[in-house]
Amino acid sequence: MSPDLTQLIDRKDLTSEAAGQLIRDLITPAGDPVWKGAILGAWACKGETAEELTGAARVILSKGLPLDCDSSVLDTCGTGGDGWKTFNISTATAIVVAACGVPVVKHGNRGVSSASGSADVLTRLGINLDAGPVHQRECLERARVTFCLAPRHYPLMAAVLPIRKSMGTRTIFNAIGPLLNPARARRQLLGVGRAGWLRPIAQAAMNLGNERTVCVHGSDGLDEITLSGPSTLIIAENGTLREISVTPEEFGLPTVATHEFAVDGPEASAQLIRTVFAGGNDRAASIVLANASVALWTAGATNTWVEGVDRARRALASGDVLRTLEAWAAASQG
Repeated sequence: MSPDLTQLIDRKDLTSEAAGQLIRDLITPAGDPVWKGAILGAWACKGETAEELTGAARVILSKGLPLDCDSSVLDTCGTGGDGWKTFNISTATAIVVAACGVPVVKHGNRGVSSASGSADVLTRLGINLDAGPVHQRECLERARVTFCLAPRHYPLMAAVLPIRKSMGTRTIFNAIGPLLNPARARRQLLGVGRAGWLRPIAQAAMNLGNERTVCVHGSDGLDEITLSGPSTLIIAENGTLREISVTPEEFGLPTVATHEFAVDGPEASAQLIRTVFAGGNDRAASIVLANASVALWTAGATNTWVEGVDRARRALASGDVLRTLEAWAAASQG
């Protein structure tokens, strides 16, 4: 048994440097897939620390293809793997926030531990994911939103994708993913599907240079702001972590059971998002408004949750959100 595997099985934390080296080994195309799966499983059982996430993310960032743009952009993404199979809330949120005037560079992937990844639903919304850096920046200029497909910016990650899919559960790569925005977005709303990851991810984001990161976790396990009950937020900025709880009532929104947002795949997710953008399905719209409110606050565009909801609601009602989606789709075609 390798020393690294033994250490993880014994629930001993790794240094940032050791975690980085282990990630190098995992993303190397060569290597025993059984060993890689065992490492990922043991690491998940032990629990990943902020230092481990920081070291791992730094290694992967150093091997990626960056998107050259203003780092004042916002990112809205999540770890996935919460098991709820909801429509792509953070993707819809990104488009709403862009329609409110905040530039967004969303980083994501196709579904690995979920039925519908952000890339899956965006394809069905008419976004061309084969767009290169020039068109990515053009989308940002014309629609205030663009997308970075993880495998294009981090091709070495393909070495562990089959293993992750076969495991079908959350691994350290779910936790690292939100930390790898190719535009190095300094403000991020990060959905976290595992409560134990809230503080480590928030701390790691701060270690990596973020100005403000808000990590959110619903009391029902949702990796978004939930409407079924309270949500926990860890706010990382100015060298400190601050924890708060927020309820649907504080947004001025109704309580809604999370199962109402479930869809059976990316096509259904895209249809529901279009319905919301066209002014329909008030309950689905409510969870997008809640998450858009926190995203707008994270970007520094609003001061209160209610203000954020009102601003996002106006963007929906005016048709600005639907026009933003259409502008993005057109710009992405090149």
